[in-house]
Amino acid sequence: MKIITLDFETYYDKQYGLKKLTTEEYIRHELFETIGVSVKIDDGATVWYSGSHDEIKHSLSKYDWDNSFVLAHNMRFDGAILSWHYDIHPKGLFDTMGMAQILYGLTQSVSLANLSTLFGVGTKGTEVGDAIGKHLADFTEQELADYASYCINDVELTYDLFLRLKDRMTATEMRLIDLTLKMFTEPKITINKGLLIRHLSEVRRNKEELIASIDADKEMLMSNPKFAELLEANGVSPPMKVSPITKKQAYAFAKTDEEFIELLEHENPIVQALVAARLGNKSTIEETRTENFINIANRGALPVPLKYAGAMVTHRWSGSEKINLQNLPRSSPLRTAMCAPKGMKIVVADLSNIELRLAYWFANSEKKIEAIRNKIDLYKQSATEITGVPYDEVDKDLRFTFKVINLSGIYGVGPPKMQSILKSGGVVKELDEVKGMVYTFRDQNPDLTNAWDDAGTMIESVFDRSNYSMGRNDCITTYFGDGNLDGMLKPNGMVLGLPNLRKIQNDDGRDAWVYDKKLGRGTGTEFIHPAKNFQRCIQSLARDIIGDQLIDVAKRYDVVLQVHDELVMLCSENEVDECVKYVEKCMTTAPAWCYDLPLGCEIGVGDNYGEAK
Repeated sequence: MKIITLDFETYYDKQYGLKKLTTEEYIRHELFETIGVSVKIDDGATVWYSGSHDEIKHSLSKYDWDNSFVLAHNMRFDGAILSWHYDIHPKGLFDTMGMAQILYGLTQSVSLANLSTLFGVGTKGTEVGDAIGKHLADFTEQELADYASYCINDVELTYDLFLRLKDRMTATEMRLIDLTLKMFTEPKITINKGLLIRHLSEVRRNKEELIASIDADKEMLMSNPKFAELLEANGVSPPMKVSPITKKQAYAFAKTDEEFIELLEHENPIVQALVAARLGNKSTIEETRTENFINIANRGALPVPLKYAGAMVTHRWSGSEKINLQNLPRSSPLRTAMCAPKGMKIVVADLSNIELRLAYWFANSEKKIEAIRNKIDLYKQSATEITGVPYDEVDKDLRFTFKVINLSGIYGVGPPKMQSILKSGGVVKELDEVKGMVYTFRDQNPDLTNAWDDAGTMIESVFDRSNYSMGRNDCITTYFGDGNLDGMLKPNGMVLGLPNLRKIQNDDGRDAWVYDKKLGRGTGTEFIHPAKNFQRCIQSLARDIIGDQLIDVAKRYDVVLQVHDELVMLCSENEVDECVKYVEKCMTTAPAWCYDLPLGCEIGVGDNYGEAK
């Protein structure tokens, strides 16, 4: 199978460019113009094409796209141009940016310039800066020749990077990159624009009332301790980080702090508004996201912008392009506005409490695994064991309380934070009562606490560079690279890195483990402790399971969206039953490395995402 490496150069100016616009908006804009494109087949010579749209399309038509894998650095951009402007749909899509993201994204910029320097394959040119504001007709012959050389060099760098990265990748991960990119480059979801226009009007009406309802002046918003109190009053534990100056724990309230930014999409609108006000935003996330949806609807179907391995710590997908489809509130009309094309249905399949099941499986908790196989409700069972309320008499509210206790308790969440999580869900309890539930839960699940201890030993083993395995079937093992690549090897061959792992002294004088993590343009510090390491492994393994299932489902149906533990597919109206049956089989079949993990799923069908979910 041939690999065609390519790179497009396109018109841009100070206002019309990827620094101002999303990829979708830029490529679909009326100002879009291809200046030229460079193409390379396998390790052959790279060829440059320039000219009118029709001339470039004719030049590209000579290649066997149907039987080739196409490679680019940032294939979302180049692949969308191929698809949307030239009606070219390759067999498969490769992306060195995505490959580098899962391998090195924890600490490194995955820009072509940085990676080329890091791997010593060459130097990215700067001629693109000279092309600002120039249409094809504005280039002199020499300027166009220089631009061609620049573009050809980018293709050569990309291909050389691919040769260096490919041996660290697996066929499964390369397929996931391909499927993720095609959700964007081959858009199929339609948007109900009328519904969104009505929703936007309502959001704007409610916004002022919401902000006015927040009893907080500027001093409270900008004072770290007082702002932390505001968050806690609304059931949110303030995110923390290691201060780069004092080397001690500090509040993570900056626009570069990921956990803080995620609160813009918190299910509590008051929390959203507080964080927006702190950051100086005039709009809430729901308002801007709805506006963006409407603008996309004006241009066509919805390209789904997922960033492969964007959550660097766990390798999960993340959202992008200013709409973040990974965090749409369940009640948001945006879900209902995402519709199946005419004659099709949307099918949503959600793995049932996968992290809970996986945590007990990983910890070798045979009692819990057997309960899952027997379809016992673990939340109700836990409520019965801790409160004494008979299993059949556990009501909805008590079940919810112990759902929180279980889902947070498996990761070692302590009483104060557990109290905050319960409060954010509308359950208010005294701290002493929460303490009793948390510590009883731990006492009744010794396999879990032992697994946390193992995760702590794993941290020490990575630091000491000594061999160690943990989890059922020893599914996680130590891995040692060049120091920056040290970490934990998963069954799928990918590594959860712990770069520059070291101990620091915490505020209370005790030692704490930290490792390096990319933060903005620099490097920050990430805390890691036994239970948190256990959580990282479980969430990443859950990602790998849904990844395998995505590939299986995609063999027969178009997977148009992936959100945490769910897959969203399209099928024709006359094959819904067949689709549901096939998807259920895929979603309840565990990968070979966890063949004895009992899985379950819930499947819904509808004309739109909200209805199916």
